Amino acid sequence: MNLTIGKKILLGFGVVIALTLGLGWYGLTKLEEIEGITARITERDFRHARLFQDIALLQKDLIVLRERAMREYLLGQAGLAHEDPAALQGQWRRAHEQLQTLLGELESVSSEYKRTATTPQRAAQWGRIEQVARGTQKALKGLADEVELQFGLLNRGELS
Repeated sequence: MNLTIGKKILLGFGVVIALTLGLGWYGLTKLEEIEGITARITERDFRHARLFQDIALLQKDLIVLRERAMREYLLGQAGLAHEDPAALQGQWRRAHEQLQTLLGELESVSSEYKRTATTPQRAAQWGRIEQVARGTQKALKGLADEVELQFGLLNRGELS
């Protein structure tokens, strides 16, 4: 085959264009993979961050509501109550149920993520979060029993 200089230059240019297109396509597919991985990580981690934030806010609400119920009871003893302690107790119970639900969700989501983790280290981290959520649920159950006992004493007027 007798190639002239013009054909050799054209062939070389064609090879360079083909390599450029091939590398561009390869780069784009790898970029799509990275975007997918980033989206999965972001969805998982931000979902947990939102759960942690919601759990922290509900824990604070439980403390505030219990203290307000106690304060209103004591103010009621002096004839100065502004709110009904029973209504605050109902709010506390609803917040407690929401917190239990969120802790259950945190535990189940962490368990799912542990099973599908990309590395053993990530699986161990999800496992620790799952264990902490389970332990927190048990501790919250004990706290709820004590608070309900306290509310019972308030409602019967036996708290002095």
